Amino acid sequence: MPNIVLLAVAAIVALMFAGEPFSIQAAENPALNAEILQLSREWERVKFQVINRNEQEKRMAVLAQKAKDIAQRYQNRPEAMIWIGITIGEQASMALENGSPIKALRLATSAQDILEKV
Repeated sequence: MPNIVLLAVAAIVALMFAGEPFSIQAAENPALNAEILQLSREWERVKFQVINRNEQEKRMAVLAQKAKDIAQRYQNRPEAMIWIGITIGEQASMALENGSPIKALRLATSAQDILEKV
Protein backbone atom coordinates (compact mmCIF):
# COMPACT_ATOMS: atom_id res chain seq x y z
CA MET A 1 0.00 0.00 0.00
CA PRO A 2 1.36 3.46 -0.78
CA ASN A 3 3.14 5.14 2.12
CA ILE A 4 0.82 8.16 2.10
CA VAL A 5 -2.19 5.94 2.80
CA LEU A 6 -0.40 4.16 5.62
CA LEU A 7 0.64 7.48 7.12
CA ALA A 8 -2.89 8.85 6.95
CA VAL A 9 -4.35 5.76 8.59
CA ALA A 10 -1.62 5.78 11.25
CA ALA A 11 -2.28 9.44 12.01
CA ILE A 12 -5.99 8.85 12.46
CA VAL A 13 -5.39 5.83 14.68
CA ALA A 14 -2.91 7.83 16.77
CA LEU A 15 -5.46 10.60 17.21
CA MET A 16 -8.11 8.10 18.20
CA PHE A 17 -5.93 6.66 20.95
CA ALA A 18 -4.54 9.99 22.19
CA GLY A 19 -5.59 11.26 25.59
CA GLU A 20 -8.64 13.21 24.46
CA PRO A 21 -9.37 12.17 20.87
CA PHE A 22 -12.76 13.81 20.59
CA SER A 23 -11.60 17.27 21.61
CA ILE A 24 -10.08 17.65 18.15
CA GLN A 25 -12.38 19.43 15.75
CA ALA A 26 -12.33 18.55 12.08
CA ALA A 27 -13.83 21.82 10.94
CA GLU A 28 -15.62 24.89 12.17
CA ASN A 29 -18.86 23.32 10.95
CA PRO A 30 -20.49 21.40 13.84
CA ALA A 31 -22.62 19.29 11.49
CA LEU A 32 -19.56 18.21 9.52
CA ASN A 33 -17.71 17.48 12.76
CA ALA A 34 -20.56 15.27 13.93
CA GLU A 35 -20.67 13.33 10.67
CA ILE A 36 -16.92 12.81 10.62
CA LEU A 37 -16.93 11.72 14.25
CA GLN A 38 -19.65 9.16 13.46
CA LEU A 39 -17.70 7.96 10.42
CA SER A 40 -14.52 7.59 12.49
CA ARG A 41 -16.37 5.57 15.11
CA GLU A 42 -17.82 3.29 12.45
CA TRP A 43 -14.33 2.90 10.93
CA GLU A 44 -12.96 1.96 14.34
CA ARG A 45 -15.75 -0.58 14.89
CA VAL A 46 -15.22 -2.22 11.49
CA LYS A 47 -11.43 -2.20 11.80
CA PHE A 48 -11.20 -3.60 15.32
CA GLN A 49 -14.44 -5.44 16.07
CA VAL A 50 -15.48 -7.17 12.85
CA ILE A 51 -13.54 -10.43 12.75
CA ASN A 52 -14.49 -11.81 9.32
CA ARG A 53 -12.17 -10.28 6.71
CA ASN A 54 -14.71 -10.46 3.88
CA GLU A 55 -17.31 -8.74 6.05
CA GLN A 56 -14.74 -6.12 7.04
CA GLU A 57 -14.02 -5.35 3.42
CA LYS A 58 -17.74 -5.06 2.58
CA ARG A 59 -18.42 -2.77 5.52
CA MET A 60 -15.41 -0.61 4.70
CA ALA A 61 -16.82 -0.17 1.16
CA VAL A 62 -20.06 1.07 2.73
CA LEU A 63 -18.06 3.52 4.87
CA ALA A 64 -16.19 4.74 1.80
CA GLN A 65 -19.52 5.51 0.16
CA LYS A 66 -20.68 7.32 3.30
CA ALA A 67 -17.49 9.38 3.22
CA LYS A 68 -18.17 10.24 -0.43
CA ASP A 69 -21.71 11.29 0.46
CA ILE A 70 -20.42 13.51 3.28
CA ALA A 71 -17.85 15.08 0.96
CA GLN A 72 -20.54 15.78 -1.60
CA ARG A 73 -22.83 17.39 1.01
CA TYR A 74 -20.00 19.60 2.24
CA GLN A 75 -18.63 20.55 -1.18
CA ASN A 76 -15.49 18.41 -0.99
CA ARG A 77 -14.20 19.88 2.26
CA PRO A 78 -10.70 18.50 2.99
CA GLU A 79 -11.88 16.98 6.28
CA ALA A 80 -14.34 14.80 4.39
CA MET A 81 -12.03 14.07 1.47
CA ILE A 82 -9.39 12.71 3.86
CA TRP A 83 -11.92 10.18 5.13
CA ILE A 84 -12.62 9.00 1.60
CA GLY A 85 -8.89 8.34 1.25
CA ILE A 86 -8.70 6.61 4.62
CA THR A 87 -11.62 4.28 3.99
CA ILE A 88 -10.55 3.42 0.45
CA GLY A 89 -6.98 2.89 1.66
CA GLU A 90 -8.29 0.57 4.35
CA GLN A 91 -10.31 -1.28 1.72
CA ALA A 92 -7.07 -1.75 -0.21
CA SER A 93 -5.37 -3.25 2.79
CA MET A 94 -8.30 -5.58 3.40
CA ALA A 95 -8.46 -6.61 -0.26
CA LEU A 96 -4.79 -7.53 -0.13
CA GLU A 97 -5.36 -9.57 3.03
CA ASN A 98 -8.27 -11.29 1.29
CA GLY A 99 -6.05 -12.37 -1.61
CA SER A 100 -7.03 -9.75 -4.20
CA PRO A 101 -3.79 -7.93 -5.05
CA ILE A 102 -5.09 -6.35 -8.27
CA LYS A 103 -8.13 -4.95 -6.47
CA ALA A 104 -5.88 -3.79 -3.63
CA LEU A 105 -3.60 -1.95 -6.06
CA ARG A 106 -6.55 -0.26 -7.77
CA LEU A 107 -7.99 0.85 -4.42
CA ALA A 108 -4.62 1.99 -3.04
CA THR A 109 -4.00 4.06 -6.17
CA SER A 110 -7.44 5.62 -5.84
CA ALA A 111 -6.83 6.44 -2.17
CA GLN A 112 -3.45 7.95 -3.00
CA ASP A 113 -4.94 10.10 -5.76
CA ILE A 114 -7.59 11.42 -3.37
CA LEU A 115 -5.16 12.13 -0.54
CA GLU A 116 -2.65 13.86 -2.83
CA LYS A 117 -5.36 16.34 -3.86
CA VAL A 118 -6.20 17.31 -0.29
